[in-house]
Amino acid sequence: MEPTRHLIADSLSPIAGTLGASEFHAVGGAWRNLGLLHMIMTDYPLRVAHQYEMSRTEALDLTRFVVRQSRSSLERIVGLSKKRYETLPYAALVLETLIEQLGLERIVISAFGLREGLLWDGMDADIRDRDPLLEGCEAMSVMRGLSAGDMPRALEHWLVPAFSQLEPVFGDRDGLLIGAACRLADLGGRLHPDHRAELAFAQVLRAPIAGMSHAERCFLALTTFARHSASSNAPEPETLNRVLSTERRARARALGAALRLGGDLSGRNGRLLAKAELAIEGQTLRLSAAESWSDLLLGEQTAKRAATLASALKLKLVLA
Repeated sequence: MEPTRHLIADSLSPIAGTLGASEFHAVGGAWRNLGLLHMIMTDYPLRVAHQYEMSRTEALDLTRFVVRQSRSSLERIVGLSKKRYETLPYAALVLETLIEQLGLERIVISAFGLREGLLWDGMDADIRDRDPLLEGCEAMSVMRGLSAGDMPRALEHWLVPAFSQLEPVFGDRDGLLIGAACRLADLGGRLHPDHRAELAFAQVLRAPIAGMSHAERCFLALTTFARHSASSNAPEPETLNRVLSTERRARARALGAALRLGGDLSGRNGRLLAKAELAIEGQTLRLSAAESWSDLLLGEQTAKRAATLASALKLKLVLA
């Protein structure tokens, strides 16, 4: 393979100085299979290729391992595409050289390819400007036969002021993830009530939606589960514990509880939800109603949902 390695290096060196970057999005089936191989080798529980990430060290270790393998050795690995056995070592060589010459620190696997690039080129500017995560979540709900109406945006408008008082767990993407969760809030509406939390969780965890990392994917799946169930036993705990920090798991459960509260409080009516306010004031979670609308807070279910949310946030509840 050494002549091939030198050929690749010589071909890339003239342009390497103009293409240096810290992050590289690997497009194509061969590189996608490299990502899948790394999942197999590290026993990674979420087998979703899109947005799978490897550090520089992890990727270099992987590429050097693949280059040393014979075709027969690769064929014994379950889970790889058969048509990639021949080209996988060459793809590994190219990736190794790119990492070294461009100074890459992180490799992100893409499930998309040239066809999606051509589709992107053909889009109008206003469509390109839309966020793929928000659009994907909304489209997913509509495909499940749910009419979104004004409720997702009403929930978002209702939740953001309170949750913006909390320490961010995804940096400047917290607000975007709240918007995405609101668009998924009724995903389980047409599912059997005894199983909707688990079924909705599974749909979100492996949804064919772009614009989110694996951590964000797990966060939205857990949020969707908590929107339909107060159980602490979410599906696939190994996946959640490996991909999400303790703080992110806690925030997902709190956001799900808030979505559940908002839906029950208003009967999933955006105009009614606007008559209530959710606020965080120091160590207090305050749920209040507009003048002449105090009956919104009288239901036993409302008090129960509000108490669950306050507990998830470790705050004292005040109904006013």
